[in-house]
Amino acid sequence: MIILSREKVRNPYVKEIIDIGREMDQRGTISVRYGNRILISTNPELKNLSEDDFVEVVDYNISTDTALVIGYNQPPPSLPIHWMIYRLPDVNAVIHLHECLDFQLRIEQILDVLKSLKEERFISSEILGRISIGRCLKEALDIIKSI
Repeated sequence: MIILSREKVRNPYVKEIIDIGREMDQRGTISVRYGNRILISTNPELKNLSEDDFVEVVDYNISTDTALVIGYNQPPPSLPIHWMIYRLPDVNAVIHLHECLDFQLRIEQILDVLKSLKEERFISSEILGRISIGRCLKEALDIIKSI
């Protein structure tokens, strides 16, 4: 990881993600596209998210696992899958609920997830947990709540 700036993330989506985390009351990661960047939560305890629990990922190289970030924290282990999901069309938000995701995913696993998400806007996996995607945070939330 390369830290571009060690400062508090000031992003208009932080409050909305904190509110969703409190509503979900589960473990996981929530992210949203913000221009060419990704705002992503770093505290897996979604109900306890605070303004300090976010980083903005400016760029990410999946082959070297190198992230350019703004913020105080390390990006979560689920960053590679979030980054790749945003390569799908019409995806601006990802809600990823999981008990513990503290390992690196193989590229094949990520490609399988992308293939599934092209067909459905929600997947459930024993290894990865539940992932919903949407054009906005509300859509991703509505999808994951309906399953």
